[in-house]
Amino acid sequence: MTNVLPVQTDNIKLLFSIHDSVANEYNPPVTFASIAVAVRFFGDLCKKDSVISAHSGDFALVWIGSFNCVTGSVIPLEENQVVAKASDFFPTE
Repeated sequence: MTNVLPVQTDNIKLLFSIHDSVANEYNPPVTFASIAVAVRFFGDLCKKDSVISAHSGDFALVWIGSFNCVTGSVIPLEENQVVAKASDFFPTE
C-alpha cells in the first residue's frame, strides 16, 4: 500500500516531526494544513540562528501521519517521508 494524502478537510491536519540524525530522535510532532505550509515553516526555522542552522546537515522535516481534530485520532503513515532537509535551505558553494 502506498501513502496517500488524506482528503483535505478542516478536520484533518498533517502531522510532522523534525528528525535529528545525530541524536537519532524525532522532536515532538506538530500539525500543518499542508506539506507546503510545513515546508515554509521549517525553512523559516532553518534560517534562524539556531542549532538547526549551525548543523543543517543533521536535520530533516518528516511527514509522519495525519491528525483528526474532531476525533483525536492519529493516523500514521506506513513509512515516514522526508519532505525537506535543513541543508536544502542553504546554498552550496
